[in-house]
Amino acid sequence: MNTQYNLIHKLDDLHQSRATFVRATDRSIEMLITALNALRKNKTHVTDDHIERVIDDLVAARNTIK
Repeated sequence: MNTQYNLIHKLDDLHQSRATFVRATDRSIEMLITALNALRKNKTHVTDDHIERVIDDLVAARNTIK
């Protein structure tokens, strides 16, 4: 019985980690699109900011999976 509970708990953790990673990836894609558009308009300060945020989001999401 305890083994079944542990398996269910680990499966729930996996689903939560996956959802966190998918949300972070979706946010990152949107920020990268905005950064690319800003770069094309020579607004490099926007590009820098968005790329830094993408890196932070992806690192944080990756750390939830570990």
